[in-house]
Amino acid sequence: MSLDVKKARWVRKTEDGVYTIEPQSVLARTGLICNSCGIKTGCPIYKVVEKAEPHADVHIRTCQRYVPILSFRKPFIGLNQSSFNTMRAGTTWMDRLEIGKTVALVGADDGEIIRFMKVRKLYSGDFDAMVAKHSMFNHLAMGGKPVDKVGEILRKSYGHFLNEQSKLTAIYLEPVADDDQIREKVLRGRASKEEA
Repeated sequence: MSLDVKKARWVRKTEDGVYTIEPQSVLARTGLICNSCGIKTGCPIYKVVEKAEPHADVHIRTCQRYVPILSFRKPFIGLNQSSFNTMRAGTTWMDRLEIGKTVALVGADDGEIIRFMKVRKLYSGDFDAMVAKHSMFNHLAMGGKPVDKVGEILRKSYGHFLNEQSKLTAIYLEPVADDDQIREKVLRGRASKEEA
């Protein structure tokens, strides 16, 4: 085993007596990618991070196991349907997701998991065209809201973020075969943490 002598020059002691190789600007950044992951409490990687926390500042900024979260506001309308879409402002979700990716549907207010689903299709385009084409399969419409009200609800939700050039992404979701098992594992992880 060889030691990195050059990097040893970068090591410094912080005010609280801990040694670090990170500059202050990096140390000031907080948050793990784990904190916005749908399987955080059931993830074996996060369990290792938790064990290390009393002794070391662990930073995880990338993860192959990451499960994106899609947040929803109460009342949760149509989220119990077998398949539906959710529409999100912008096109970021086109880059963030891929067909076949598992996602966690969570409550926007509390971050509690509603269910896990899989991405079936992704579409993006101009706001009005997307609303016209995809509203009938939106969870709101499938949950009983009038199809012609979906665009109005989206405009109200996104408000000042929207303008004439706004884009919209429709994320079509389908059930995950092992939704109950995933949810149980995540909840079991959360329960074991609360017991400790």
